[in-house]
Amino acid sequence: MICAARLLNIIMVYTRNLRELAVVGIWALLAISVSNNADPTGKNIVYACYAVSFNILAFVIHSGLKNRKYSIDNM
Repeated sequence: MICAARLLNIIMVYTRNLRELAVVGIWALLAISVSNNADPTGKNIVYACYAVSFNILAFVIHSGLKNRKYSIDNM
């Protein structure tokens, strides 16, 4: 499910330019990692959420820098 969330967020940023949706996805993944942090058997889930969150954040930053010329400040 974590990989499905990653794929969904990246597709939405790539096709629809919905960076805000991806930031909410990052927030949700970090909440999942915090809730599983107390469980000693959930460390893999915590690290997977961190990795996927970082991956989505990198994609959001890349998309934002790529579309910088269409910013409201340049209109």
